[in-house]
Amino acid sequence: MYQRVLLVFNPDSHQSRKNADRASDVLSSMGVFCNRIEANSRESLKAFLSNSPDMLEMLRTQSCLLVVLASPGVMLNCVSIFGDLIEGAAGVYSMDHQSDVLMDFPFHEFMVHLPEVLMGLTPSDERTISIAELHNGINLSPHQIPFTSDLVISNSTLDGDFETSISFGRYGIAKFELNTFAVALPTGTTRYALSLGGPVVSPSLDCWTCVPCGQRPLSLRPFLLPQSEPLEITIHSSDKLFLLVDGQERIPVPPNAKLVIKKNPKPIRFLHPKSWNYFSDLQDLLNWQRLPI
Repeated sequence: MYQRVLLVFNPDSHQSRKNADRASDVLSSMGVFCNRIEANSRESLKAFLSNSPDMLEMLRTQSCLLVVLASPGVMLNCVSIFGDLIEGAAGVYSMDHQSDVLMDFPFHEFMVHLPEVLMGLTPSDERTISIAELHNGINLSPHQIPFTSDLVISNSTLDGDFETSISFGRYGIAKFELNTFAVALPTGTTRYALSLGGPVVSPSLDCWTCVPCGQRPLSLRPFLLPQSEPLEITIHSSDKLFLLVDGQERIPVPPNAKLVIKKNPKPIRFLHPKSWNYFSDLQDLLNWQRLPI
């Protein structure tokens, strides 16, 4: 059973705040410890952690369930930042948000089945997160960048290519010029990577989907790599590039930088409603035609 619930809501949304009030009241009546966090950006979550050392220690010692009553972007931020501190996550949506592959628990159903959710008796699946190390070519500690959905390298001017080379483990894969390169976890293959022509990948697979975009050979298509070895991306360019992390945070890339992407050893367990089916979520999200069952 989860010992503590971390309740994250958007303070700018009346419905999100109202749902958080109701959920925290019910949790308190059940004798479950509940901490509320107002968050609508990655920076606000980082500030919460840095200003709450006692909370950080409690999260490390107690089994904690993350409940996000906000948008999918807030869920991505929460999982990336709290990933090593939580045992489970549930994305709860209300009438002012659409369901998503990460936010598939209707609020009313979540409240009805709250005791089962806390006991871990609802459907769930484990999904990996990754850590990108940004090396700037100087003998300094790399910048650690956790991500849950995708990591996109792009030219800030959007009208020029950059030269990059890709290696997997001890093996070089390719060297080419691009204007965008996306690395997506299975959870993120329905987002930016899909718009670049990448495939949709089941979250049960531990892989990275690499999607190049630009003036490239016709033979250079999106490709999948297992997460068993680090993925290295070396950028041979001094252009103004940036990383887009989970579609939420934009980080400048220094000239001739190198990215080393690794699988985080601790996966995240996502909790779902009783009727959950990943492909039904895709039908709703991508407007795929429903087939009779």
